[in-house]
Amino acid sequence: MLMPAMILIVFTCLLCFWFPADCRRILARPFAREYFQPIVTVHRFEFLLVRNTSRDFAQPTEFSRITAALRCDFLGLTYLLKHTANFDQSYTSEELRLMLYFRVLLALLTARHWLRWREESVLVRLTSILLYLANVIGERVNRIQRENLAA
Repeated sequence: MLMPAMILIVFTCLLCFWFPADCRRILARPFAREYFQPIVTVHRFEFLLVRNTSRDFAQPTEFSRITAALRCDFLGLTYLLKHTANFDQSYTSEELRLMLYFRVLLALLTARHWLRWREESVLVRLTSILLYLANVIGERVNRIQRENLAA
């Protein structure tokens, strides 16, 4: 009985340290240029505004507006990621890990809001995931446009 408990504890600890580090490694991937600007402008995503404003989250209405904007942007970006310039109509393993990481961080943001403890760092990580997804979409669209011009 002790050995399965030890295995479960070790696996959980490894997952808690490996998963965020792996997601940060994915987010550190450099892009040739900023592909996200047209995607954010055309679809009117708000995560850049959320990232640029440093407001006090003490007001419940402001917190709910920010989390709703992040959720809507996440849903829009994941839809575009699956259906825009994606012939397989599926996500890559990196995209799936980032999507799971986003959901975990969103729950963590809510918990930190209740505890009133350093919400800004989680907010920056959430917006960096959305920025990465927008860059991936923009890169795919740019690649398809170049292929069409070359043909």
